[in-house]
Amino acid sequence: MNKVIIIFVEGDTDEEFYKRLISIIKSKCNNDFKQFNISKVHIINLEGIGNAQAKAIRLFERLKRNSKIKADYYVFFSYDTDIFKYGKKPAVNWDMVKKAFKRKCKKVYLIAAKEAIEDWFLFDIEGIC
Repeated sequence: MNKVIIIFVEGDTDEEFYKRLISIIKSKCNNDFKQFNISKVHIINLEGIGNAQAKAIRLFERLKRNSKIKADYYVFFSYDTDIFKYGKKPAVNWDMVKKAFKRKCKKVYLIAAKEAIEDWFLFDIEGIC
């Protein structure tokens, strides 16, 4: 079965990071994800993690509806947790988000960084790749 990977990110910096990361990984795989049955990788900027619940589901359903291939979908949410440290709480119930997506895709993963994710990812980009 083909696999489609969707990475939802919270902002522009995260989007650029994941584009670069995927580019590096593809170059290490001779630009071919087909050996892993990955037919497509989508990086979707939610423009704020507070949009994770409603906007991500709408975008996911639209993407799946417009897809021309039959595939298993693997969904990732990348977000920073530092906003919670400063007393601000975006309206995201991760359990509900995961539950909503588990009915629509093969697997849901949360990538939660204790600080701004791009800070610690960019520090060790080669190690991550």
